[in-house]
Amino acid sequence: FRVASGEVGGGWSDDEAAVQINVAARYFETPWFRLATLAVLGMLFWGGVRVRLRWLEARRRELERLVAQRTSELAAANAELERLAREDHLTGLANRRRFFEHADLEWRRALRSGSSLTAALLDLDHFKRFNDVCGHPAGDRCLQAVGRVLTERIQRAGDIAARYGGEEFIVLLCSTDLEGACRVAEKLRAAVAELHLPDAGPEGSRQVTVSIGIATVVPREGHTLDELIAAADQAL
Repeated sequence: FRVASGEVGGGWSDDEAAVQINVAARYFETPWFRLATLAVLGMLFWGGVRVRLRWLEARRRELERLVAQRTSELAAANAELERLAREDHLTGLANRRRFFEHADLEWRRALRSGSSLTAALLDLDHFKRFNDVCGHPAGDRCLQAVGRVLTERIQRAGDIAARYGGEEFIVLLCSTDLEGACRVAEKLRAAVAELHLPDAGPEGSRQVTVSIGIATVVPREGHTLDELIAAADQAL
């Protein structure tokens, strides 16, 4: 700090006083503070980026989990719908659609291999009278009981039992000649005859019987599955 004197209208004296004053910079004006501030801002920015990236990764994993869960649920729902579309809801057996899909496949296989196929049609005897006497709920339980008999006894690979409609059931036996088919049919008939529905109705109406028609063929060109089933129906 320099000081000089002068007169009004005159010049300045040659003598002047000087004082050296050192003023320290405020902390936020220092280079190190500016560097530290830049470093902190950089760390905050990098930390924010890391947090954002982690959040995005967590969100991605959550979305993948949800997509996998929804996909699994849709697959299960589709499988259940497919099962319901191929299964008789009352008895749990295959329905007509499923039966014909499977039978057509086995027919082509037997046509190539020259093996035999047997169709057996089962019809519950006097089922309308059973329903009239015992009631439709008892009739449904009767159909379910017969369905369980078929499920328990028709278990070979390639064989299939299905509800054909109303009180009719159908069984396809692969690589089975007529004699073997008759033995299977007799076992089914006897098993149904042994059923006893205690809550079906009057004592005389609790006995369930079934009639069975059988047809066996070795598929050849020109023959059809419908002809085999028609022959079983004729036998019934």
